[in-house]
Amino acid sequence: DASGKGALSKFVASTAGDLSSGELFCAKMTSDQPPYTTIAQQPTRNHGNVAYNSPTDTSKDDEDGSYSVEWISMGHADDSELDAAVATTKFQDLFEDEGSAGGLSGAADKCRKVEGKYADGSNAYGSRREARDGYVHIWADSSADGECLKLKADKEKLASRFETQRYAAYLGCTTELSNNKGLTLSPSNNQLYTAISNVIVNTPATAGRTNRPDDLQLKTNACGCIYVLDLDEDYSATSFKPLVCGKPQTRDDKDYQCNSDGLSSPGSVAMIEDYQQLLIGQASASTKPATGVGSDNDINDVVWVYDFTTRALTRLLSAPWGAATASPSWHKGIKAANLPDSHPGFNYITASLAHPYGLNALHPKLAATANSGKQGYITYLGSLPN
Repeated sequence: DASGKGALSKFVASTAGDLSSGELFCAKMTSDQPPYTTIAQQPTRNHGNVAYNSPTDTSKDDEDGSYSVEWISMGHADDSELDAAVATTKFQDLFEDEGSAGGLSGAADKCRKVEGKYADGSNAYGSRREARDGYVHIWADSSADGECLKLKADKEKLASRFETQRYAAYLGCTTELSNNKGLTLSPSNNQLYTAISNVIVNTPATAGRTNRPDDLQLKTNACGCIYVLDLDEDYSATSFKPLVCGKPQTRDDKDYQCNSDGLSSPGSVAMIEDYQQLLIGQASASTKPATGVGSDNDINDVVWVYDFTTRALTRLLSAPWGAATASPSWHKGIKAANLPDSHPGFNYITASLAHPYGLNALHPKLAATANSGKQGYITYLGSLPN
């Protein structure tokens, strides 16, 4: 889920190899740190989608923390049931909607606003919503104060598939992941790896606004992180924690938003199981835009390889200016037709390079003799020996 209010979900098929029928789940994440009980414990934060973190930044220091993952069932469904309903089902058929919670006021509201309190009675930042009469206050859209919804009778199944993100929030699952992209499995490590290209904390409410849920009390990092999810014997994730993160530069650095020796907006991952290495593609935020070029701030994006033994990042290939690197993949044992059966074949790495020279394709480098053109393409590295 690449939205700003994303959730993790999993699907368990009724029959192995058949995705037409099964049960859907959403993830509820709980910090392994104890919750706040007083306002004094609530840190001052650096909020929102920021490009730089000051050395004196006092954002919530759970960047290196871990989270337990609980899976909440969203119900079972078959394709045949959904196919019959998809053409005629509207949002209004699924939920009673009190509208944007930001536009609600007064004691009659189904999700009326009340001041937030900690366990000691002190005021929390902002306020919270007190839902009544079967309504639930959620954040799964772009409104500043969320939505006030009530599920209509017998609509659980359709809501879970047609409004999955809203229904996940309705059930209390965590819907706070920002720009979550890419997923890969390591069977030998029994872990999943995923990229969050821009880690954004939930902003405490300002005057007249309502606090968002805050399951993931993460430190803002516009350079992004790779997260690891430990799996149990049924391949269900049980924990969520950072593996490697980009390093924001200080505010007085005029050239780079993210340290050029680390990640910058990672967006895709792929495991090289035999070598215990992870391929990482990125869409960089490493430099400010050149004057007059436009809004894109990429420079030379790279594909990284992360080594689980040494815990080191190494540049594997560099893309033309402005091109995002995506979909890195490891291809093992590729054999030409003229090779004998006993030959193990060769290994290759592929990646896609999107929008060279920036999204607007107006950079002066595009006019240089050595330019590779503004069309995206697939590149490969190899052959690589076994």
